[in-house]
Amino acid sequence: MHLQKQTANFKIMSVGDSITEQGDVARTQLAQLMTTDGWKFEFVGSKLNKTTDAKFKHNGYGGWTTTQINEQITTWIQTYQPDIVLLMIGTNDLWQSKPIDQTVANINDIVDKIFASHAQTHIMVAKILPMGIPQGRLVDALNEKIENILKPRIAAGEAITIVDMHSDFSTIDDMTDGVHLNDIGNKKMGERWYQYIKKPSSNP
Repeated sequence: MHLQKQTANFKIMSVGDSITEQGDVARTQLAQLMTTDGWKFEFVGSKLNKTTDAKFKHNGYGGWTTTQINEQITTWIQTYQPDIVLLMIGTNDLWQSKPIDQTVANINDIVDKIFASHAQTHIMVAKILPMGIPQGRLVDALNEKIENILKPRIAAGEAITIVDMHSDFSTIDDMTDGVHLNDIGNKKMGERWYQYIKKPSSNP
């Protein structure tokens, strides 16, 4: 799908775990950039944080793994019919020592279900953030496998973009606890999402 800047009621769905759930600063930054650049849009989803208004709805669930998201994604997509999905998942899989191959298979299955439920969706799949905890040593391996399973689909013309949400993020400067982003990191995340929304073919 070509991302049209002037699409009326352009619907964006953020899907993920607690990093997404706590990402209102990132969504605010993304919204400001899109508004300044002339986009017409809304955020959709089943959740709304108490500190913000309805335009920052999302589907971020603290502690959720790719398996749990895989179980719900069809319902979410059928309900909200998003034009774009911002998908960043897998951190909890590493935290809970789930097999990386299963995590990647789940992500691939989620992509299948999104397209099956709403073929016009453009899916932005993020490589996950660094982790300042012991499981962080596995982040590079997971991100590499995410790229390996999705790049052939992109080459075949599917509306998927791999977003580098790993490079230039610091577990010290951009995070509160080595996993969750502070305001600086969240603003950086919002900027990174928009970088790829503007040029969805710019895969790492």
